[in-house]
Amino acid sequence: MNGSDFPLVPVFPPRCLSDLKGIRNIADDVLSYGIGLLKEEVIKDFDRKHFFMRCQAVGIQLNPEKMRLKLSQVQFMGHLVTDKDVLPDPDKVTAIRNLPAPIDLYGVHRLCGTEN
Repeated sequence: MNGSDFPLVPVFPPRCLSDLKGIRNIADDVLSYGIGLLKEEVIKDFDRKHFFMRCQAVGIQLNPEKMRLKLSQVQFMGHLVTDKDVLPDPDKVTAIRNLPAPIDLYGVHRLCGTEN
């Protein structure tokens, strides 16, 4: 087996976006947000120009087809992030509720690992 047998997972350079206001990233997923009482304030608060310039400077390639702008809610890393709250992703909750009940200790351990 050689290195080409394993898929490459793109990961941003460590902390390359961490000092930008309104940015959270995990592996290759980025959540950008603004803060304000009115939608116009929120849009104005997030500085896209600095985000795009930083991505270009450190060699991050963005996929325009995946980019969504000006949303009031988004699914991100197992959560539903809204303009009012952070909630568990309803699809994940449904999947866990639909799991078969464990019938032995191994099943209980597997279930606990799924929920953590």
